[in-house]
Amino acid sequence: MVLTKQRTAVHNSMLGRRIPHPSSTNFTDDSPPSKRLKTHESTDDDFRDVSPLRTPRAETPDSDDECSSGEVGASNVHVTELESALGPVKTDKEAIQEYEAMRAAEGSLDESEDVPGAGDLNDRLSKRSWTRGKSSIYVDAFNLALETVLEDEGHLFDEREMKVFQIWRELDYEAQYLLPETTAEIQVNPAEHAPPDGTVLDSTFTFADSSDGMITSLEEASSLLNLEELKVIGKESKLRGKNKTELLNSLRSMSRRQSGLGWVGLKRSDSEQTSVSDSGENDDTGAEDDGMSDSNPRISRRNFPDYIVSRSANIFTSRAELLEFEAGLRTQFRVEDILEMNGNPGKAGLEEVKAIFDEVYPRWKVLLEEEQRKEERVYESGEGAYLRRFSPAWVYTRIVHKGTYVLGRFKLHAEEHEVLSKLLGQHLFHAARRGAWYQRKALLEEHYMYAIAPPENLSDPEKHKRHWKRIALQTCEQGLQDKDCHIIYHYDLQKRIKKIEKNIKMPMREQHDFDHVLLAKPIEVTVEGIQIKKNYPPSLKRRTSNTHPPEEKLRSTKTIWVDEAETGGECSVEAMCLSHYRSQGFKGYHAEGGIIRTLFAYLFFDILFIYIPNVFQTAYQTCPLDLHTDAFFPSRISEINHRLVEIANGNAADIIRSVDSRERERATCVIGLRWDFELDDLLEIVACFPDEALAAVCKVMAQEYRVRGGGIPDLFIWKPATGEEKGEVRFVEVKIIERV
Repeated sequence: MVLTKQRTAVHNSMLGRRIPHPSSTNFTDDSPPSKRLKTHESTDDDFRDVSPLRTPRAETPDSDDECSSGEVGASNVHVTELESALGPVKTDKEAIQEYEAMRAAEGSLDESEDVPGAGDLNDRLSKRSWTRGKSSIYVDAFNLALETVLEDEGHLFDEREMKVFQIWRELDYEAQYLLPETTAEIQVNPAEHAPPDGTVLDSTFTFADSSDGMITSLEEASSLLNLEELKVIGKESKLRGKNKTELLNSLRSMSRRQSGLGWVGLKRSDSEQTSVSDSGENDDTGAEDDGMSDSNPRISRRNFPDYIVSRSANIFTSRAELLEFEAGLRTQFRVEDILEMNGNPGKAGLEEVKAIFDEVYPRWKVLLEEEQRKEERVYESGEGAYLRRFSPAWVYTRIVHKGTYVLGRFKLHAEEHEVLSKLLGQHLFHAARRGAWYQRKALLEEHYMYAIAPPENLSDPEKHKRHWKRIALQTCEQGLQDKDCHIIYHYDLQKRIKKIEKNIKMPMREQHDFDHVLLAKPIEVTVEGIQIKKNYPPSLKRRTSNTHPPEEKLRSTKTIWVDEAETGGECSVEAMCLSHYRSQGFKGYHAEGGIIRTLFAYLFFDILFIYIPNVFQTAYQTCPLDLHTDAFFPSRISEINHRLVEIANGNAADIIRSVDSRERERATCVIGLRWDFELDDLLEIVACFPDEALAAVCKVMAQEYRVRGGGIPDLFIWKPATGEEKGEVRFVEVKIIERV
């Protein structure tokens, strides 16, 4: 995360910032949130207008977020694929000054390097040589990024934009230094210029707190808001209520519980304008980058894996293609905003999305044919998998996918079935969704298509149903045989196959047998312990005009327990459970997904950094850019399947030893790999892990690293083999059930 220094205009420091919610406001409580629209496809029933009622949780989750690994996990900050491949580095002003001072003290710079022009941009960056007041890592990194973009993507900018770049090059060092380091700190209105007459309105306004005879209370101020304004505030503040009265009561109740003020970092406002960084960042998430991605590794002196850097050139063949891609992203955002961001969209929202779908669908089919021709004639083997993410067709495919949901809501099942068939007929875009498309298509064929498209040679309605159920059965079988259908969808497809076979009374000898892949129900283990509860006195630091007595502070969600099995001191609930399992001969970590990600990094180290065009844009990446996409697996399918066979044959330990002996001394920066795990522990885990099960886990990680790298149970424990007993591994999800 890039840190910026405090701006000098302290009196303006709150402008554009939002006040976060203190713990006393119950902002992060476990009560049911406001009803949201269900966006995934059901495999057992049609879309429903009303979601089922939720019951309050009887269990309290009590797991710490894994702080030592930041590449996977829930976060409100969206980063680009390039930023996710670069490790976090401290980059504030003190870190920069400390680094440059250290370099100067080493005496590695000669006198010729201390004068401007003695070394060019790349020379200074490679030698890490900067002189205070004459050169800076900020300016050099920014200029290097700019020149790199213009070298390969200069054709995407028009004459007016190129003129801006020319003016930038003509600026001296001091002027250039202002932009890359302090973009968020520049004040537009210079202090030395007097404001125009009639624009000074400071005496016209006053704070509600200090006004006399005006608004003096929150109740009076909030009563002036209309329902729409209250909904906006309620959405940001997580207020509960459906009408104006309930929202007002919730807002006033939150205000009474508020114990302090704070703020979060500024967010970049939405804009339809194109920036230089957008054209070269190779991602559609729109995350902000201030140019420090290149300078971070130079500051931290990390060791990175060896791989071939192959920067993609001419991702967009023309400016028109780039503009269509950006327009598609804005349309996609509008669709998702209607369907997912504002609760139930209602009939008007669904009709708007339907109109967008009708407009996009013909263009999508045209682009689909063009991309197929490009795949067959232009791209070499594996080259197009990642670059296709920057095609307008990739964005349109997502919009078409969202459109199928709207077709289902309007009961347009024939059209929905046709679109799903078209989506499954292509293998270029959104392979990760193919399993969901198979499920939805089979559902339509099982329940609806017999009435929409009955066979002409059959007159009995029951035979119509039987005919389409057999087609649904074939659809599920095709999904299981599709190499691009991810393994996580196999279980639901197998369940539907068994259900249909039983329904149509298929002979037992012709039915499928999935007993070898059935999922076992988790075993529930009860561990009893003594919880320590602390009562906090009410805060008396803040004066309040509230007539209600101050409420007692809510306890932290992190509970405290007595470690009876070992030290007898205080511990977390996870540590208490680990002590319980240690008494039974288990070893373990409270690592959530840390162990699995580390094993995957060890076992697929060479495959992660094998040469694939366009996925290594810099020399300072901890992973290929496509690791978090559905392009990673198909681009390396041969190598991955070969490695999975090696793991299933029991060679995992040898692979781990080889990588550890080569990379541990350098502590190479690789995504997910934690060097604090002991090699002996990892080898014990692999020995306890069934070989085929470990291969299956690795396959799921390779197909969907972004999703499956997180959400793993809290504890990973294992018991080494002793005598005739085989080794055992367990994933343990810790829940607290409080007894009254």
